[in-house]
Amino acid sequence: MPTMTIKISVPVKIYKEDEVFVAFCPVFDVASQGCTEKEAKENITDAVRLFIETCIEMGTIKQVMKDCGFSKSAGITEEENGENNLNITLPYIASKRLMECHA
Repeated sequence: MPTMTIKISVPVKIYKEDEVFVAFCPVFDVASQGCTEKEAKENITDAVRLFIETCIEMGTIKQVMKDCGFSKSAGITEEENGENNLNITLPYIASKRLMECHA
């Protein structure tokens, strides 16, 4: 069965607020938290992944990416942009024959 993986790298800020760690992705205005920094990072990864998957499912991903300031990249690496980035992977598997896709 055909598969496809979408990878996205976005900035994330993690800081302690009272007794919890807050993780915030300013690009998508998505936040999460955890009892530890590791848990906060895992939770923001899930939150951003779900946000992107929902945009794809709703057919709004192109507009959301544009509204968030994304454009076609010339291959800028994480080191070049100077951000603390979170790498998100969205694995997909085809559930029907690709010849039926009319995108």
